[in-house]
Amino acid sequence: MEQPFGFVENWPEWRRDKFDDFQRTAALGAELWGNAEHLTHQLLLPFPDIPSRATRKDLLALEWLARQRLASANQKWTPKPPIPVIVVGTDHFNIYEAMYEIVRRAIASLGEK
Repeated sequence: MEQPFGFVENWPEWRRDKFDDFQRTAALGAELWGNAEHLTHQLLLPFPDIPSRATRKDLLALEWLARQRLASANQKWTPKPPIPVIVVGTDHFNIYEAMYEIVRRAIASLGEK
């Protein structure tokens, strides 16, 4: 039987000294992802605009966060409110898929710049 909160097992243990890291990651996510309009803009670019202070470690932390959000949104027990769909060319992304795709492209771009 599937555990309703199975995705939580991969979360790191909460420690107060990790709060600064969490705040930095959350601020970077807000800057990288923004609102639905900014998500669309980022997806239209060949590589997303990455804040200059972002490190590879920061982007990997954001990727982890995006994966967790995507996993939790896909759980059977999660309420399913309408989630806006972002259309970019022939691609369709919900908010969580767009967030993951943007951070995935950002990480990939670090190797190509």
